[in-house]
Amino acid sequence: MIGGTSTGGLIALMLGRLRMSVDECIDNYKTLSRRIFTPVHAKANIAGRAITKLKAEGKFESEPLEAAVKEICRAKGLSEAELLRDTSDDAPKVFVCAAQGINADTVVIRSYESGSGEYDDLYDICRIWEAARATSAASTFFDPIQIGYQKYVDGALRYNNPIEKADEESRGKNKRLCSRRVLLFSFANGCGQSFGQTRIDSLSAWGRGAHLVRMCWQAILQSSARRW
Repeated sequence: MIGGTSTGGLIALMLGRLRMSVDECIDNYKTLSRRIFTPVHAKANIAGRAITKLKAEGKFESEPLEAAVKEICRAKGLSEAELLRDTSDDAPKVFVCAAQGINADTVVIRSYESGSGEYDDLYDICRIWEAARATSAASTFFDPIQIGYQKYVDGALRYNNPIEKADEESRGKNKRLCSRRVLLFSFANGCGQSFGQTRIDSLSAWGRGAHLVRMCWQAILQSSARRW
């Protein structure tokens, strides 16, 4: 199982739902981050930028992000309208966190059925690109997205680090885990601690995502080697 919020959500979708290799994920993430930050107003348009800020609207266009994710889906041999839902036998379980409105509770958008019915109205309708938009719709960056009858923003206010959700989801899908120890990995942008030869605070906020992918897989491989 893999899940995340905002940047972590995009990485979870690429690694888990789109089944990219680590190198593919890094390349696509770099391309994605370069394309999606298209300002709604030019720098010279001071009045427009001020109004956008006062209205708490997103300062970047959402269309480039939508288009980029759709292109990635097509490149992986999927329809651009492919659902997040994945019922294949070997499908990794993937979730992203969002919220129903700025002050609402966190919503878990899943590629699998929860079993409890919680928010499973999205299971049959949410597309991959919509999940990407919802989890990355930070109010200061992008406008909310409407899926079905609800509008969604990113879930970072409540679950910037969704490690508790990952624990709940994994135990909910496998009751046997309730009496066992579970191995969980939590990867975040960090606060300047070094990992290998790279200092996290030397990277741009969104540019850290590619480095996080490397961190994730290195830690998993190291842990697996020690365990087995």
